[in-house]
Amino acid sequence: MAATVARAPRAEAALAGQPVTEEAFARAAQALAEDFAPLSDWRAGAEYRLRGAQGLLRRLHWRIARPDLALEVQA
Repeated sequence: MAATVARAPRAEAALAGQPVTEEAFARAAQALAEDFAPLSDWRAGAEYRLRGAQGLLRRLHWRIARPDLALEVQA
């Protein structure tokens, strides 16, 4: 996302005190767009980086909410 490590205060606030629901994590994923302005360079574009971070947040939701689901690709 950027050259330095940073917290996502708006995404954190969207999750604080909320139940572990898909809706809460969707709000947090949207808040990431307010927390960061990803850079674009020859490796990846800003939209790609933001969508990747949002996807990781959604994946965290499924890991917490449904630990019985197999989320890993097996070769």
